[in-house]
Amino acid sequence: MKSQDGTFILTKIAGISFRQEFTKDLKSGDILTLIREPNNQYDPNAIAIFFNGNQLGYVNKFNAESIAPRLDAGTKAMCVVKELTGGGQKTQGVNIMIKLSE
Repeated sequence: MKSQDGTFILTKIAGISFRQEFTKDLKSGDILTLIREPNNQYDPNAIAIFFNGNQLGYVNKFNAESIAPRLDAGTKAMCVVKELTGGGQKTQGVNIMIKLSE
C-alpha cells in the first residue's frame, strides 16, 4: 500500500522466509537499513533490507521499481518494522513501512 502522496509504503520483506534466523530478535518499531543494489544481477532496482548487519531480504520488485529511482536521485528513506506475522510452526513474516522524504 502506498500513501496518496507517495511518502510512505507499507509492504512485506521479500525473501524473509530464507532468513528466519534473523527474525527472532526483531520487534515492532525496529529501524531497518535499506541498501540499493543497482548492480544486482536479478533486478537493477534491487533494494536490500538489513538489521544489525544481517540481510533480511529485499523490498519487493513492484515497490523497488518505484522507490529505487527516487533513492538514486537523493531521496532519503527510513524503514521500520510495523508488524511481525506468522511464527510458531509457520514462517515468520515482517511487515514494514518505508518513509520517503525529499
